[in-house]
Amino acid sequence: MAKVELVQFRSAWGLPNPSPFCMKVEAFLRYNGIEHEVIVSGDPRTSPTKKLSMIRYKGEVIADSGEIIRRLSKDFQLDMNAHLSVVEKAEHLAMLHMLESHLYFIAVYSRWLVPESWEQVKKVFFWKNPNFFQKWIINKVQKNTESNLYAQGILRYPKERIFEMGAEDLSALCAYLGDKTWFGNEKPAILDLSAISFLANVLVPPMNSPMKRYVRSQPTLVSYTRRSMQSLFGMDLSASLPGNHEQSQKQAG
Repeated sequence: MAKVELVQFRSAWGLPNPSPFCMKVEAFLRYNGIEHEVIVSGDPRTSPTKKLSMIRYKGEVIADSGEIIRRLSKDFQLDMNAHLSVVEKAEHLAMLHMLESHLYFIAVYSRWLVPESWEQVKKVFFWKNPNFFQKWIINKVQKNTESNLYAQGILRYPKERIFEMGAEDLSALCAYLGDKTWFGNEKPAILDLSAISFLANVLVPPMNSPMKRYVRSQPTLVSYTRRSMQSLFGMDLSASLPGNHEQSQKQAG
């Protein structure tokens, strides 16, 4: 079988990737033991969708995390949702859309349009640009992001309401996980790949956003993030979450 080349942003903040979608694809490849090579790119314009993640595979370029997983699942005869019931599959699809088509835009707002976070984001996503063009490129991308978020609709709400909606999504995710080890019950499903990628990218980066504070207040989500990162990526996040580690231990006792 042809090797997969995974084209994505470089690692940052102690995470496999600062993009939840890149991280989701990498988790899929790792969990299923698919041979792959990571190609670092700072320019999403090379992708057919103008976004990363993207793979090069069998002479093709395939973009979008969902399309990548769908194609590789077919070629490698995989189905990470096969053990789910029909109802669970429907619930997972709804949760996946909540994360990737709603919470995602709130996360983009939190990173790209909140000044304190934006200072950190610039260092991560624009590391390859020549100094002469850097300021112009950064300003242009931020303005485009602002326009896109207004067109999408999230930017039409006050800041406080935007973050309230983010907390509502995360609360629903927490309630749905409950006391399960994985969203897929005894083993990961596709929803787990997306959930861990979003949660880790909220919890770990050095931005003190309302969403981060909310997730840190939920031992269920913190514990899930810690054990999932260990299982899927072999990463120990305990040092990044010292307060919640102690809190989770107390509640477990």
